[in-house]
Amino acid sequence: MKLKSTYLHALLLCLLSASAASAQRYLHPVFSQTTLQSAIPYGESVSWNGSSTPLLLDLYMPAGDTATRRPLLLLFHGGSFVGGSRTDFYMQNMCIYFAKRGYVAATVGYRLGVNVANVAGIQDEFIRAAIRATHDAKAAARFFRKTFTENNNPYSIDTARIYAGGYSAGAITAIHLAWLKNPALTSQQVQNNLTALNAGLEGLSGNPGYHSGVEAVVNLAGAVLDTQIIQTGFAPAIHFHGTDDQTVPYARGPVRAMGMNILTVDGSSLIHQRLSNLQINSEMNTFQGGGHDLVSDTARWNFILNRSNLFLYARIGGGASSVGELQSVSVRCFPNPVSDWLQLEGIIHLSMGDHFPQFALLDICGRIVRPYSTLESGNKIYLGDLSTGQYLLAVRLRENTSYHKIIKY
Repeated sequence: MKLKSTYLHALLLCLLSASAASAQRYLHPVFSQTTLQSAIPYGESVSWNGSSTPLLLDLYMPAGDTATRRPLLLLFHGGSFVGGSRTDFYMQNMCIYFAKRGYVAATVGYRLGVNVANVAGIQDEFIRAAIRATHDAKAAARFFRKTFTENNNPYSIDTARIYAGGYSAGAITAIHLAWLKNPALTSQQVQNNLTALNAGLEGLSGNPGYHSGVEAVVNLAGAVLDTQIIQTGFAPAIHFHGTDDQTVPYARGPVRAMGMNILTVDGSSLIHQRLSNLQINSEMNTFQGGGHDLVSDTARWNFILNRSNLFLYARIGGGASSVGELQSVSVRCFPNPVSDWLQLEGIIHLSMGDHFPQFALLDICGRIVRPYSTLESGNKIYLGDLSTGQYLLAVRLRENTSYHKIIKY
């Protein structure tokens, strides 16, 4: 019995050691080179002037990587919905940064342009431009889920770990990709423009029939049409914004484009407040006195990359152990240390058809404290009846299992 216990203890230590090694994959650069696939078509749609526009993205991947299920980061450039491109230097730089850490990352092009001659209706022009960009972003998310299902996952992504981010207009696009889900929660003006475009919430940009949701948002100087569209259970977010931003407001105020006040929106500080009030994970990084330019200062840009990296690392189960392809079970456990209720973030996204996640609890010596049981609803586990000490939480979905070190006090 002592030999068996020692063996189990050694096995668990190996699992934890393997975890620490593989978990570093998404925290530190473990690949020196990246590969680029340019101008991948992901859809097509009609632009503001009635022309049919092909939709393209550029994809960055870690060179020589053999993993088959990797997080995907979709990034959208700025440019006030009238300029910019998927070859934006900073979005490319961000893609390379994350690809070297093991992600698949894409800079996504979207439809640009407004009818500037329609001065009286310029607000509606820009609202429709933002909606078109959101439609395209949703098509991009669906594209990867479609290729995963229909083309044998050619980009080796994990469809349960798709994240979105962007700068300025690109951040506005990523935000509405994640959170624009119920037109009844928008203003009458937005509803009228949705009706005018006649494309619904999902749009007609391609890849219908697939889910367009994302699991987290990286918001660089973005805003939302109205924070009321954000509801309980929505994706978490990290925000970066200057308090003196004269292009996209830090709080509530007008967005400026082409020298004009376009429409009133809720900036990052109000988004963060709304998410926090709904108990959705949100991190606000405020640059006191900072303007709209967040990217040209090297120290600030490095700070943005580092904080974004840590935030997304937590979303994919940072600190949790995984062995090889076991990384595809992604759960974050908090609080840790824990007194009574342990929250499992991400677990509600793990069900596959009639397959539901299961969990078991082991003590540090490998003894089963609680056998595997199904977690069909809710995302909390009660640990208040356990003795203080260290435990391993095993989360299993089909053949994949991840191990999470839990400290009970």
